[in-house]
Amino acid sequence: MMTAGEEWNRKAYVHSWVRKHKPKQDYCTICNDVKKLELSNLSGEYHRDSNDFWWLCKSCHKLYDMVNNTHTIYNKIDSFFFKWNRYHY
Repeated sequence: MMTAGEEWNRKAYVHSWVRKHKPKQDYCTICNDVKKLELSNLSGEYHRDSNDFWWLCKSCHKLYDMVNNTHTIYNKIDSFFFKWNRYHY
């Protein structure tokens, strides 16, 4: 099992690799808006596969990660609220 630091380094490495191998688009894949774009991982597994990433604007990237629970911070938030609701309702 990897430590949090090792996991972060692996994700940063994969993002760097994909930036070199996936051509950047001029528009967001979801909303078609022309904004600053970020790479977003589709599966949440972070493999060196450029087809598992797409270019999204920041707001669509955040929304995609929240809806699909592909980002650890949202998993932690969901877990917190699940535990909080169990004791407060």
